[in-house]
Amino acid sequence: MEFAVFALSPSSLVLSPSHFPKTTILSRSHVSNKLFQSSRLPSLKNASIFKILSMNKEERRSANYHPSVWELQLIESLSTPYSYELHANRLEELKQEARRAFVSTNEPRAKLKLIDSIQRLGVAYHFEREIEEAIKLTELDVNGDLHTTSLHFRLLRQHAFSVSTDVFEKFRSNRDGKFKDSIRMDVAGLLSLYEASYLGMPGEDHVLEEAKNFSSKHLKSLLETIKDAVLAKHVKQSLEVTLHWKLPRIEARDFIDIYSSDNTRNLDLLELAKLDYNLVQSQHQRELKELARCEKCGAEVEFAFQDSGIAREVWKGADIKDRLWCSILHHEDGRADSRVPMISWSLWYACNDSKAHQIQDPFYEEKQKG
Repeated sequence: MEFAVFALSPSSLVLSPSHFPKTTILSRSHVSNKLFQSSRLPSLKNASIFKILSMNKEERRSANYHPSVWELQLIESLSTPYSYELHANRLEELKQEARRAFVSTNEPRAKLKLIDSIQRLGVAYHFEREIEEAIKLTELDVNGDLHTTSLHFRLLRQHAFSVSTDVFEKFRSNRDGKFKDSIRMDVAGLLSLYEASYLGMPGEDHVLEEAKNFSSKHLKSLLETIKDAVLAKHVKQSLEVTLHWKLPRIEARDFIDIYSSDNTRNLDLLELAKLDYNLVQSQHQRELKELARCEKCGAEVEFAFQDSGIAREVWKGADIKDRLWCSILHHEDGRADSRVPMISWSLWYACNDSKAHQIQDPFYEEKQKG
């Protein structure tokens, strides 16, 4: 059975697992309507946005926003073959297989790599307890190589465990305290060190800052000479936007490509990541369609537009952007109850912010004239 990751273009939504084109994050919010009307999600018709928007009825100057391309007809045309109703059983089977992998993996380095892969693939929220316990029980190997030591350090700090930068002392020279030249050709180790270097603490010594400078310098110099295509892609992506700064949904989308080409990949975990990605995306798409319909079907919305004097383009442009960010912050399927109120508040803020700019800027008219 094939599991697809969707692209932004409506004309090429479904792709095979072997072909993952670059997409923008907006593609993570495409989907259908029936599930939204079920008890699983609150109705947007009753969302606070419609109750909060009440302004004096007066003529407002136009902000001259560009028309949004996200018309209702375009959003309604988006579709997906994935749904929790059809794929719930397979999803549970794959989750159980991943749990069995935790139990069967005893070697510390292999377990750390498994945890890191699960997190990067965007399915860690299914295994929070297992991951927490595994990290807690895995002892830091003082004799480990650069990659394992850096990976373990990063995972510990990501999960709020106390760990000192002293673990990197064995990779530094006793003479001047700088990182040893002997590790400058270890690409996997340098990459892991680079990603770990972004988890410094306030008031900490400069070890991680030195690690960042050292690893980034040598990774950049080695990038064109890396023969392993998967590793080279991984390094390139990390240098562009490091893991610590990257949005989890974008990282999941990118890492699916990398993990698919990994010879040591767990096929059940890979299938789980693709299926979960598509199912979560289908949920976002359903919510997006319901949000788009609000402008057309709600009398309260019509009143809000007329009373505030704000152009429809503000609403239509804001709903997609705010929907995007709310989906990034709370992307999991079970968090619709927090996504919808956040969208309502964000739309209210966007509309009021537009009005405030028109009122408060004394040079607004001159700026619009160019």
